[in-house]
Amino acid sequence: MNNRRIAQLAILMASACLPGQASAMVFKPEKGAMWDPSVLWHDGKYLGEKFKPGQGLVLEGKIKARTLASGGTNRPTAGFVVGENDGQAMAVQLGIGQPDGRETHIGRLATGPDGTHTFTSEDVTGKGCATVTGIEDGKEHAFRLLCRMEMLELYMDDLLVQTYIHAPGSGKVGFLVCNAQAGFSDQRAWSMSFAEAKTDKTLVSWVTLANTTQQGGSALTLQNGMTFDGIVFGEMEPGKWMAGSDYFLRSQRDQQANAAEKADVKALVQMAIVYQDDRISLYRNGGLYVSYAANNIDLLKDKDNLAVFGLRHQGAENGRTLLGSIEDARIYNRALTADEIRKLEPNKKSAVTPYAWWTFEPGQETDRMGRFPVNSLGNGVKIEDGRLVLGVEGAALIASARPVEVRPNPGAGTPVTAANPPLNYHAEGMYHWDTWFLPLGDSVHMYHLQVKRPGSQRPDADHEAVGHAVSKDLIHWQEQSVALRKGPPGSYDDGCLFTAYAVEHEGTIYLYYCSNHQENGRGRQGICLATSKDSGRTYEKCAGNPIIEPDPKRYYAISEPPPPFGHHAHPHIDCRDLAIVKDPAGNGWLGYVVMRRKGQQDAFHSACIALCRSKDLVRWEIGDPVCTPNRFNCFEVPDVFKLGDKWYMIALTGDGYGQTQRWSDPEITCATVVFEADRPEGPFEEVKAGARTFKPVGDGLFSSELRFVPPEGERLYGMGENAVNAPNKVNLKGCMIDLFQRHMKAVVPFVVSSAGYGFLWNNPSLGKVEFGNNKTRWMSNGCKQLDYFITAGDSYADIMENYADATGHAPEFPYWASGFWQCKLRYENQEQFLNVAREFKRRNLPLSVLVIDFLHWDITGNWRLDPKCWPDPKAMVKEMDEMGYRIMISPWTLVDEKSENFAYMKEHGLFTGSISGKMDTVDFIGPKYQYDPTNPEAAKFLWSKWRQILMCRWTRRAPINWNCTFPKPRIMASSASNSTTAPRARRSTFSHPSCNPRCFSSSSP
Repeated sequence: MNNRRIAQLAILMASACLPGQASAMVFKPEKGAMWDPSVLWHDGKYLGEKFKPGQGLVLEGKIKARTLASGGTNRPTAGFVVGENDGQAMAVQLGIGQPDGRETHIGRLATGPDGTHTFTSEDVTGKGCATVTGIEDGKEHAFRLLCRMEMLELYMDDLLVQTYIHAPGSGKVGFLVCNAQAGFSDQRAWSMSFAEAKTDKTLVSWVTLANTTQQGGSALTLQNGMTFDGIVFGEMEPGKWMAGSDYFLRSQRDQQANAAEKADVKALVQMAIVYQDDRISLYRNGGLYVSYAANNIDLLKDKDNLAVFGLRHQGAENGRTLLGSIEDARIYNRALTADEIRKLEPNKKSAVTPYAWWTFEPGQETDRMGRFPVNSLGNGVKIEDGRLVLGVEGAALIASARPVEVRPNPGAGTPVTAANPPLNYHAEGMYHWDTWFLPLGDSVHMYHLQVKRPGSQRPDADHEAVGHAVSKDLIHWQEQSVALRKGPPGSYDDGCLFTAYAVEHEGTIYLYYCSNHQENGRGRQGICLATSKDSGRTYEKCAGNPIIEPDPKRYYAISEPPPPFGHHAHPHIDCRDLAIVKDPAGNGWLGYVVMRRKGQQDAFHSACIALCRSKDLVRWEIGDPVCTPNRFNCFEVPDVFKLGDKWYMIALTGDGYGQTQRWSDPEITCATVVFEADRPEGPFEEVKAGARTFKPVGDGLFSSELRFVPPEGERLYGMGENAVNAPNKVNLKGCMIDLFQRHMKAVVPFVVSSAGYGFLWNNPSLGKVEFGNNKTRWMSNGCKQLDYFITAGDSYADIMENYADATGHAPEFPYWASGFWQCKLRYENQEQFLNVAREFKRRNLPLSVLVIDFLHWDITGNWRLDPKCWPDPKAMVKEMDEMGYRIMISPWTLVDEKSENFAYMKEHGLFTGSISGKMDTVDFIGPKYQYDPTNPEAAKFLWSKWRQILMCRWTRRAPINWNCTFPKPRIMASSASNSTTAPRARRSTFSHPSCNPRCFSSSSP
């Protein structure tokens, strides 16, 4: 989600006509304007009402757009803005152009104080990912935008283009135009009704601060998952209180007018935050501190909430703690009035009963209301004299319903040992990524790319810079002055700086880096140089920068609209990541640079490493490619060295570009590949392994791989649903497919070849398969032996028949199920469900099955309908039967600890788990346990429960059908010992997008 966020629906207002009323708006930016602020937001009313919390919006109409000849630095787009609030919003940009050049981007739109707008892309739909990826120049398209709960869906010409989890905002939706003229017509809007969540609450804490210069700690935070609200001090503005929230979604953006805290370090300060409807109000010592509009969320409905003291939230990245002590803290499940807040006294009961209350008195250290009975204390936390004392950075107390792991913090004066390693190095107020090192004398110099954290007090010039630190033992680091900053606007390195390399020669440090620059909407990269003659204290950029740029005769030198390859993440042409070695022949230096080679039929996989030569480390001559895999879109950070009598190159590779292609899993799109050569000038060829390899990974398991050379021109079909790894692919040649289940990924590890064979990979573990043009690789992360099945036939039908003979035949599809099935997300009660069926009957519409989807139960794992919502199932079944309709219930196979079936299933080992015996959990409204579908006893138990409910309680005829539906969250094993248990059911196969790669076989009762 760099991450997709899950948040409550923004309150939306649509600039739209009444249903059926047509109008047209034509938007054209002023000359030279990047965006047109006058038309960016169109907030109006629909039928005189604002959209209320919990409601959704459907906005539809027609759009026709043309690019402007003047162009500009940004690509021509039109689209939509959702949830604008304090200058921040989600935006969908629909690229305008011819079919091959269009992309749809979704991301965040920020409005600066001067009215300028900045768009940051978070997700991309490029060529081949959707039938409609933008707007064809001059062609009219129909659009439909759905904003429901926290989900945004966009349809163009009745085809889904984007689905995205978005953040809350102020309740606005608008149209967006950039470098284009766009006409919107026939606009219509409808509101969608949802059950309104109760969001009101109040947080109160009496706190003494150790100092007023600290930043980012919390006096009380209420948290669920990674969503939280808290009383935070000094995070965005030094010395000022604020309502902290996940990614500042409900935080006040402009806090300049807020009063700074001036209380004495011994003074007790009462801070209260009231969350009511669409407003957040802060009170200090009973007086109003600040109040502002916000879209509040419900954090009280879940029993797995956490209360956090010290840290902003559990898992806070920089580990800052509110240093001081807390006398009393409370949570109220309603909004207190100002008068009620003023009457509160620490350690005394209030007229309003708290939802939770901590006084930290002896014998009452935990929540006195019993909702958070467990206190988990981290290092540096203690309770003494009736107060919670927070003494060191990173310390926290986490109150919960059951024990929670608190990340340890060494604290001041803690000895540095192997058992208690330090944080090592972190530049205050910065994010870090790519890092490289230079040994120099008795020290090691570390350089790293860095960018400012939100709210950091670092100078703006440190944003997108190369940081610098020095160490003598690789443990204790001393931050130095920033080594390099990006150049002024219009210069060759005014874009974000990329990975670099450092060399010392004859007293001079040569620091190379990748520059990025845009000219007239076209991107270019180059290798630049800065030198230091004072041991790294200061650096001077070379006057001849960039010193290395692609030779346009052999390499792509500048981006071309549209780019000649599916380069979705950046508009740049690759020329970066220089690695340097001394020429063993004594002829100076050899450099290895990432570039893109011309003259290939498959330009998407044109990434290569070019060889460069230099005599003085300043002037470089570009040579031919030295490593050309011809199968990677992304080729990065090469390193070259000699080992024995061979030269080796290690590089990061992948078909995804960096980690911006969200339709692929960023954890598995890339790989590190080793190449070898007889000499440093190459050519470097990929190191080949044997046909079968086994590497021990612990617990008696092996990381295993099977390779073979496929027939030339082979086509491959199968592998189940793989919209994540192989979007719109029928022939799987050229695909890398992950062997695990998740939403939009239902792997069936069986493939049929045009060469006349079928291949089944029968290894129940995480892994991958690569269907390369020159090799096929099946990989298992942890198994005891390789198990695969090969069958041949004269036709595809013969192969499939052999496969079914081996794995089991599906039962004949019943006639009653061959008609229309009606399902939605979701029918919440019996009357709603029956009303839909009655309407089908009244209109005489054909219907075979009506589906009761998830959350129909009282507790997950109690396989029954919640009697509060489904009071008379027998009558419901009878009425449906009389109408001639069947019911299908989706029971889900997760089990909550509070379920009546949990104890029995745990005792008899009916859950999935690791070899070490730890049971797997799935985060679905709190931790849940997954039944083991490879265990016949587990399948038998579930079917006995379902049959008992169907046959005994409701009806003897049982016109109800259970669909063994599984939830869709991803489960990834962090190590071999965390792999799921080995299968015990011989006839089960990968057949459903479940958490476990196996489920019921076709012969299940």
